[in-house]
Amino acid sequence: MEHAGIETCNAGIDAEALARHALGWNRAHYFSHRHNVPHLSFDSCFENLIARRERREPLAFITGTREFWSLQFDVSEAVLIPRPETEIIVRTVLDTIPDRTASLRIVDVGTGSGCLAVSLATEFPNAQILATDVSSAAIEIAKRNVAKNDLADRIECRHTSFLAGVEESIEVVVSNPPYIPTSHLTDLQSEIRNYEPEVALNGGMDGLEGFRALLAQSEIKLARQGWLFFEFGFGQLNGVKALTKEHENLELVNVVHDLQKLPRVAVLRRR
Repeated sequence: MEHAGIETCNAGIDAEALARHALGWNRAHYFSHRHNVPHLSFDSCFENLIARRERREPLAFITGTREFWSLQFDVSEAVLIPRPETEIIVRTVLDTIPDRTASLRIVDVGTGSGCLAVSLATEFPNAQILATDVSSAAIEIAKRNVAKNDLADRIECRHTSFLAGVEESIEVVVSNPPYIPTSHLTDLQSEIRNYEPEVALNGGMDGLEGFRALLAQSEIKLARQGWLFFEFGFGQLNGVKALTKEHENLELVNVVHDLQKLPRVAVLRRR
């Protein structure tokens, strides 16, 4: 796969994952049985999977699954692939709201695969969660992940834009909204540009359109002292600060950095 532009270190990892996928084995079984003779269809299946990866199709879309918060999520080209940096939102919510028994009303805006909604539901067993997405195809993937984690009684998946139509009072809003400036979409890696949904990436001309909608609607829908947590991109902190100042009932109380020491998650509170 190196000749297709995939880094050597990643090529080996991807090849192993594709071999396990072709065999239908988990990692432990693979390492204990990898010297066994595979089934007759393995070679053709594995070669097909490698060819897809060489066309820069993301590994997660080939295998149809991605790990997030130590949980396995079904994914497809209808949703953004869950990423480790988005786990910062989950950790930040847990750090900010230490009472795991709280009966929270949470909305996950732009839920995609449902990774944030499902992860938070596992951490807050008394929470009721609404997962929204403008994409009906994404909502179907989210519903599948909710069902496979037996959370249909606590997570509702709704096809709507941001918080439109949400009437109930909310204590917590979480979101990984689209924040890539339109002019930067062509600069993205081909795995992202050609396979992940543009609606989950395109943040408008300045990359801030999603934040504008999120802040405006959260200011109205959040209960007093409610919390808003959202991810933003490189170089956007000043824009986030400026937008927050336009909403007198919202206060930026914390900015959480990622492993590269870059600002990544904003924490706002409703006054």
